[in-house]
Amino acid sequence: MGACRSIGVALGATVLATVTPAGPVRAVDLPPPLDPRCRVGRVVCVEETTEQLWLVTDGVVQMSLIVRLGAPSHPTRLGVFPVYWKDRKHVSSLYPGLQMPYSLFFSRGEAVHYSPEFADNGYDMPSHGCVETRDEKQSADLFDLVRVGDKVVVYRSSAGHPHDDAGQVTLVSPLSDAPSDGPVHSTAKRRGRTRGRP
Repeated sequence: MGACRSIGVALGATVLATVTPAGPVRAVDLPPPLDPRCRVGRVVCVEETTEQLWLVTDGVVQMSLIVRLGAPSHPTRLGVFPVYWKDRKHVSSLYPGLQMPYSLFFSRGEAVHYSPEFADNGYDMPSHGCVETRDEKQSADLFDLVRVGDKVVVYRSSAGHPHDDAGQVTLVSPLSDAPSDGPVHSTAKRRGRTRGRP
């Protein structure tokens, strides 16, 4: 398990770094400019273009997760929604047998939840509108931190990230005690391309 450290302020939110026991510091993906609706209170911010989720408390990013969103035929709704129900061991009634653990329901059946299928198979297929996560531990932590009534903001940033020729976001950690192996890369997933993740 990694530990997080604050490594600075970027784009109006604190950026975190994950220190893994086996290797160098890996910076958490920098959010594009946070939607103003994400800056007050505890908010689950979901940016559609980069398929990133951030738990933000009063403008400070507490955690970052990669997510998978709905297909064009079943898009994830954009907007501001309250979390109206939490279910730690939810099983879909619409798609019988589909496990949706750590569900945070926010919009007419759409939920942020852990997806075992996403964890196993990556971006091979989109969701049916839910915001699916692939890290079970982080999903459980998010579930425990978010309360009924907290906001979920799903938005599309017009700014996006600066990418290099390989479609990667280049992040360099300013931590002085971090090993220096050059820039840290995090590939940005675009529809139809697989995101290179550890």
